[in-house]
Amino acid sequence: MPPLLSLRQMVRALHVNTDMIEKLFASPALYATLAMFFDYPNDPLFPRLISRYTKKDIKGVLRELKKLKEIGIICSRRRGKESHYWLNEDFPLHEELMLVFEKTRKYRRYVW
Repeated sequence: MPPLLSLRQMVRALHVNTDMIEKLFASPALYATLAMFFDYPNDPLFPRLISRYTKKDIKGVLRELKKLKEIGIICSRRRGKESHYWLNEDFPLHEELMLVFEKTRKYRRYVW
């Protein structure tokens, strides 16, 4: 049986575009939300901003933020009425996910 490739090796081996990667995720909102975090890793983001720039429904973004927080990929803090979210750099697969989203960065477009 051939040895299994790590996620990092698979990403390097593939020449992929956004459509291919997006199909790996449970929903387009999940992919778009995660992509925004990895495109702006040092900036705290809030749900309305993510929804506006990715053109995804706010309910879908909120649902995915809840999942990502439960998994531990992102952290949050409430400031007034808004919750701000940012990447958890201590997440065990942070570097591997960063590679996946770096590889597809040039194919993403946001609405400014």
